[in-house]
Amino acid sequence: MINRLFDLFVSLKCGTFISYILAVTSALLIIAAISWIWYVIFRLYLNYFSNIIFKRVKPLWHDLCVKHEIIYKILVLVPAIVTYLLIPMIQVKGFPITYTIVTVLQRILSIYMIFVVVRVISALFSIIEDGYSHIAKTAIQHPITSYVQIMKIILWAIAIICIVAVIIDKSPATLFAGLGALTAVIMLVFKDSILGLVASVQLSAHNMVSIGDCVDIPSYNASGEVIHISLSTVKIRNDDNSITMLPTYVLLSSSIINWCGVDQMNSRRVKRSLTISPDTVKFCDQSLIDRLSNIKLIEGIIPKSSESSTPQITNITIFRAYIRAFLAQHEGIKKDNACLVKELQPTAHGIPIELYFYTHITDMVLYEDMQADIFDHLFAILPVFDLKMSFA
Repeated sequence: MINRLFDLFVSLKCGTFISYILAVTSALLIIAAISWIWYVIFRLYLNYFSNIIFKRVKPLWHDLCVKHEIIYKILVLVPAIVTYLLIPMIQVKGFPITYTIVTVLQRILSIYMIFVVVRVISALFSIIEDGYSHIAKTAIQHPITSYVQIMKIILWAIAIICIVAVIIDKSPATLFAGLGALTAVIMLVFKDSILGLVASVQLSAHNMVSIGDCVDIPSYNASGEVIHISLSTVKIRNDDNSITMLPTYVLLSSSIINWCGVDQMNSRRVKRSLTISPDTVKFCDQSLIDRLSNIKLIEGIIPKSSESSTPQITNITIFRAYIRAFLAQHEGIKKDNACLVKELQPTAHGIPIELYFYTHITDMVLYEDMQADIFDHLFAILPVFDLKMSFA
């Protein structure tokens, strides 16, 4: 077609160079018009079929497609394809430079089409990810963000190789074969990304840490809620509302405490001790027994009389029995879990008595208030047993 246009302008005595310019310009305008017509036609058909499809699916998917502009990204591919197919029309016999121009333009269009295709596929991955997070009940515990990011990285890596292959006019297979020699360099340069990739897969596969979990990472002074997990970064909102950002692989390489089990099991452990002064530990005499007999929680523990001349029980023994009875009747303590009152190895500071039990109170404020109330009560009742705390 361009040769006919060129001959037409030559016959009009426009000159060879001017005729060539006019012919190329006319051809480009024709190509642009054809591309625009195909764009409009394709847009009408795509809108028509998309409306039919969206009427049969949930509004969520329509909103996600609009959010990620999937239709627009597909449409911009149409003019590029049409132009790529029609651009050879500007080749003019006797002008070798036109063949070079066509080759360059086709390579540019090829790169553009690769870029657009990658954006379309990437948008589809994002739609799947967002749809999963809205629909799946286990999305918080089992997010697919890391897997989607891995797929996008692989997609862009393939796209870059294809773009380089287009630029140097080589087969992509040849470039893939040459990547083996660069493996060591790639691993060195992208060490953190590779470690983050492996860590993200392990975290997601084994449900080790999820968004919303409360974690403690002492080595990084991080303590708070996990608000974001990506392929390379983890964001933690600390208790003071500051944000700590760490590499993802830190969650595997460092020691962390995950408090999610507290909410899942609806129980939280209390493990605290109070130290008794050994100087106040003694066998119970009759006056002490009579005084302690008025405490209903330990009525079955205290001897009814002291007929035997040999002392039978100590005040710390009765105190431990009282603690067990007190914990057994406390409303905040879970009865189906272990509840222990242990006398630990004496130290230079005194005799530690450790309380080990579980409570169904998981709220931080209520939890601290509950255990404080228990120990306040024990501190206050110690003198009744003729016992004192050791502060040495």
